[in-house]
Amino acid sequence: MDVIEYYQKLLEIRFSEFSGVYEGTRQWLKVLSMKNEILQYILEWLRAYSRLAINVASALMISFILSSPHRIPYVMLQHYRQMQALEAPQFC
Repeated sequence: MDVIEYYQKLLEIRFSEFSGVYEGTRQWLKVLSMKNEILQYILEWLRAYSRLAINVASALMISFILSSPHRIPYVMLQHYRQMQALEAPQFC
């Protein structure tokens, strides 16, 4: 084997190593992009369901208030009267 063949083989080996590294890097980037897409999908799903949960909680709260319109103000009025009674001066 002469010097030219030696360097030619060395270049072929180096090129095949580089090609393997390039292919491995390309596969790794493809996996990362797939993971990124999956994470984006999960985040969108969580956003949608958190909005849904907030809307359901709001609807339940509003329906509770509307279903008993006199009860909540009455409880608040009772609490206000109790607080006033505690602050009022007591004459014996």
